[in-house]
Amino acid sequence: MPQHEAPEAVAALHRTKSQLATVPTLDIDAIGVLQRAGVTERQPFYLGPDGSYDLHLNRFLRDLPSWGVRSENGIDGYASDIMLQCRFLHEARGGKSIWQIDSEDLRAYKYARLHAEDPDDRITGSTWTRTLAALDKWVKWSLDAGLLAKEPFRYVDKTVMTPHGPKQVRVNAESEPGPRNTKMKFLRRRVRSASGGESAGGHRRDYGSTG
Repeated sequence: MPQHEAPEAVAALHRTKSQLATVPTLDIDAIGVLQRAGVTERQPFYLGPDGSYDLHLNRFLRDLPSWGVRSENGIDGYASDIMLQCRFLHEARGGKSIWQIDSEDLRAYKYARLHAEDPDDRITGSTWTRTLAALDKWVKWSLDAGLLAKEPFRYVDKTVMTPHGPKQVRVNAESEPGPRNTKMKFLRRRVRSASGGESAGGHRRDYGSTG
């Protein structure tokens, strides 16, 4: 008999589709449960490489509107950035979860994204800035929720120019811009299905589109 290769285990982002949440054989108001939990249609949610549902990380994604990220595009972007960081940690940093991340992991991820060996796999400084914004938002939310004991990254004071003159702000130490002349390229991803959601996952070692 032909041997079928087992699918690769990857961290992936999915979207809620309420019509798939109904289980005819169970007397459960699944849609009502989702609504009471604050889950909206097409709400992004994260599944780990083993298919597990990270309760706290997905609560962070649901809470983004109350933390200043209200547009659907903004939520999708933050969710994608967080998922790609999780994927990198699992595949390149010894199977770590995002709750174990530290400054060295972030520095390694920065190098992988900004200085990839293949120029077409590199991202721009603006994309890295958005990635840091998503991670910094996750840090603040996690500290507020009591899920992190301290900041996992290093922050520094930096003087920036504003319309009202110089101002000192606190920024992530890895916020230095990367190459800005990189052309945009979208990497093809393999789509996977998941119960109760539409997959927005990708191919192994695909850390996202560049741009």
